[in-house]
Amino acid sequence: MSKQPKKKVVKATDPDAFMANMTAAAEKKFGTKHMYAASQHTQRYVGLPLPALALEYMLRSNVLYLGSVYGLAGPPGSFKSSLGLEFARIICAANGTGALTETEGGKISPDIVQSILGQFSNRLTMKLVDNVEDAQAFMTFLVEWYQDKYPDKTQLYGLFLDSLFGSAGREKKDKIVKEGFAGRSFPVEALLWSQWLQAFAPKFVGWPMIMVFVNHQKQDIDSRFKGSYRHPGGDAQEFYATVYMHVKKIKVNEGADQRINHLEIRTVKHSFAPEDRRINVPFVVDKLTEPPNLFFDWGHATADLLSDSKKCPNIADIVNVTMSTASMTALTRTFSCKQLGLKDVSGNVLGMAVHQNIELMAQLRKALDIRIHDIWAGYMPAAISEKRELAEGQHIVGNDAADANDALDF
Repeated sequence: MSKQPKKKVVKATDPDAFMANMTAAAEKKFGTKHMYAASQHTQRYVGLPLPALALEYMLRSNVLYLGSVYGLAGPPGSFKSSLGLEFARIICAANGTGALTETEGGKISPDIVQSILGQFSNRLTMKLVDNVEDAQAFMTFLVEWYQDKYPDKTQLYGLFLDSLFGSAGREKKDKIVKEGFAGRSFPVEALLWSQWLQAFAPKFVGWPMIMVFVNHQKQDIDSRFKGSYRHPGGDAQEFYATVYMHVKKIKVNEGADQRINHLEIRTVKHSFAPEDRRINVPFVVDKLTEPPNLFFDWGHATADLLSDSKKCPNIADIVNVTMSTASMTALTRTFSCKQLGLKDVSGNVLGMAVHQNIELMAQLRKALDIRIHDIWAGYMPAAISEKRELAEGQHIVGNDAADANDALDF
């Protein structure tokens, strides 16, 4: 009877050595992409600075996360497309570029694009399409071309879709007319964007890119709950959105010089923080220029937020902002703040003063539970396994070579 070979006994090692061996084995088998220690997870979230404290408060972050998907939904006339262009401006202003796929027959006016983007309008490419297949083909091409062309992840990029349901709605109508109302068109159309997002949303992770899509918010007449809404386009578009926001117009003030559209923006889904934070921001049409100048008054939104004792009950010791009137019919409200030495100034002036005060912003961010992440500096953070590759001869972007070599000393 032959002797059975003895099984090799591997002695237990310290956790660091075990992790090193496991990482090396996994990298050999599956490659090095996206493998890193859990302690590094928070370091991998970087973003673009936001223009005002009010927007930071709503998103519960000091940055617009890179590698993420943002969804905007609202009823007709809520200026959700304009808000999408505002996010495009943030990206382009940070030396990035973007591409907008427009599916609703060119509804975005040139004046709005030029006014919001201004000097950065030449950094946004626009393509009009009239069906879902062409929209997805174009966006698929953009993602794959970008990731193939810039594998070093040093080019900031934005992908915009307006809207998720525009072309699908027209196609669905045509098919229903052709097939009859008992046909399969509705569920098929709803799946089109769900399937695309399932395939492509994970591809954004770890890349210096942001996707923003605009969708419609429709009242669900079949719901048992009064006032409930639905988002056309399938469930995945909500599931894969990092942050989903609702936009609605509350009030319009008309004056000789300005038309002010008071908008409410609130988060209805947030992957990194509790949702249901909301802010009010004026979308201003300045009639004194030709064509009219349109802009989001984020400074006023900050002043309005800080004067709201219900939203900010714990900041009285940091800053005390008072408003001259709470009337929504007032075209101009003035604000005062003793700590900043400001009395009866516009909301924009007060909001900008807050934003420029580094010490005050730090205190307010802490009091308002705003999470702090690193600002985009031209490269994405490298995981341990990626640092290994860099230290073996490749150029290290934004990381010290010694740090990369230290990561190999397990």
